[in-house]
Amino acid sequence: MGIGESFVFAISVAAYSQLQRSDEWRWVEQARFAQNDALQLTGRPNPTITVTGKIHALFMDGCGLGQLDKLRALGNSGNPQQVVMGTGEVLGFWAITALTDNQSKFLTGGAPKVQDFTLTLKYYAETLS
Repeated sequence: MGIGESFVFAISVAAYSQLQRSDEWRWVEQARFAQNDALQLTGRPNPTITVTGKIHALFMDGCGLGQLDKLRALGNSGNPQQVVMGTGEVLGFWAITALTDNQSKFLTGGAPKVQDFTLTLKYYAETLS
């Protein structure tokens, strides 16, 4: 999976172990006299994608170090990013809404050996125009 022009998930840098897509539909009840309430579809909140994964700093000579900083920079840019699945499916533009990481097993200089992360994206639009 790729996010924007500069970030691609890969085993050598940042591998994700789980990808969850969530879609919702908003239904409201309309009261009817002497009948069951009717349901009316009033809209659809934007879908979300949640990606969880792990980075091992010593794998591939430390290629994974700094990958979460790249994701944070994309989020801090304030610009929706195009998301492309590993299958080539283009999902349109998505906003990075959250990035959480848990660091453990630290190296002598203080860098983490292991970083578990969760990235949350919310659908923005098919195109930016």
